[in-house]
Amino acid sequence: IHNSLLSRRTFDYCIIDEASQILQPVALGPWFVAKVCVLVGDHKQLPPLVRSRDAKDGGMTESLFKRLCTAHGSAVVDLTLQYRMNQWIMAIPNALVYSGHLKCGTAAVANSTLRVPRWPEMVSRTPPFHETSLKPWMLHALDPDNSVVFLNTDHVASAAQTGSNRTVHNALEVHLLVQIVTLMQEAGVPHESIGVLCPFNVQIQHLQNAFPKGRAVDVLTIDKSQGRDKECILLSLVHNNGEAHIGEIMRDLSRLNVAFTRAKHKLLVIGSMATYRPNAPWTELLDLLESRRWVHNLPSDANLHTVDHLL
Repeated sequence: IHNSLLSRRTFDYCIIDEASQILQPVALGPWFVAKVCVLVGDHKQLPPLVRSRDAKDGGMTESLFKRLCTAHGSAVVDLTLQYRMNQWIMAIPNALVYSGHLKCGTAAVANSTLRVPRWPEMVSRTPPFHETSLKPWMLHALDPDNSVVFLNTDHVASAAQTGSNRTVHNALEVHLLVQIVTLMQEAGVPHESIGVLCPFNVQIQHLQNAFPKGRAVDVLTIDKSQGRDKECILLSLVHNNGEAHIGEIMRDLSRLNVAFTRAKHKLLVIGSMATYRPNAPWTELLDLLESRRWVHNLPSDANLHTVDHLL
């Protein structure tokens, strides 16, 4: 905006993408060099990142995009066709956030599933899986026909979280994720097609340290994943405690909307239903998953299940 070339001309249109993530002062600049501004974004996902307490108190966490949507609803056009998620993954944000308005852009998008090239070999236990003790929950998690899977850890030994607040982490979920990612890669799913999300940096550090050389995949916080997508997303919920405490971060519907809309073909969630269920909006979400039979209860000894010889 401050470029000398821009200061001497006016544009007919200025299109601002990801406008819901842009700070108000930054978003205002283009209005001075354009006759018409078109803002594109989704104010039902995460707002701009603001670190200053004074700026937060001054309302800077609300984007100009959201302010205009609220004040001038008649100027808002909803883009309801989406080309990322298949119909099963899309059902989650549709129920929680978008009141059923989202539609898949094509039948191909709606019916797409994760391609697992060696799935037949896994099922038949032929090489390289002939020496692998594949448990039923592992096959359920990797089955291409299961686009949404919630692996419930409530019955597993040693499932509790460690630490508190932002230092919280969960060793069981790290272990399970390493096994699943290893199996996916051995089954032919490219590492660049797999992403792991979790709410805390400490859990990310444990995950990055746990993945063997050559098995690493992108591991991000939910916040940093906004604007990105993967064919397969694995979400570690981390919290597992007797008080049903999940903190403000995991009760934020905007953040959950981001987490559940990063996957194209498979969404696999690992966590404790007992810990999350008492908290809104998780009550509604878990009811939805159970009604669709997308919840799979892990056995009590899942913490001992490994695919070490594939690592």
